[in-house]
Amino acid sequence: MHAVIEYLFRFIMYVFFCMGMEILVSAIHKIFKKGWNTETKILEGNFSLLMVIPYGLLLLFIFEPALKLFAYWPLYIKFFIFGFFFTLVELGLGWFFKKVLRIEVWNYSDDADNIYKYTRIGLFWQWVWAAIWISSYSDTIIYLSQFLPAYFGY
Repeated sequence: MHAVIEYLFRFIMYVFFCMGMEILVSAIHKIFKKGWNTETKILEGNFSLLMVIPYGLLLLFIFEPALKLFAYWPLYIKFFIFGFFFTLVELGLGWFFKKVLRIEVWNYSDDADNIYKYTRIGLFWQWVWAAIWISSYSDTIIYLSQFLPAYFGY
């Protein structure tokens, strides 16, 4: 039961963290794309509920172990790898949602640097920064999750 509580807590925390990041980054992206105007100055961002499961599961079962695997690698190499990985994940998930589930969650076809309209080359550095933020956040929630079973009396 301890492990279930810890994993559930980390899953939920990853989802909320990524949801906040997605909203923040999409709001900033709108400003760069459309300029500062009446539409963009309310800083409205986007988040799809379809991303809850991929965010939680990918970070919990792939990113956490990868952090341990690459723990002693130089930071610039480690985060370059994670940026590349997250770019591929966005491309793969975009394709999966469109081709398999018949849902278009995102579409970058208006951007010149799009890759099959499911991701952009320009987003690579965004994913590098996301990996840096998530790695710090991950260490914190892994540490905190160990105290939850005792809090709930297990």
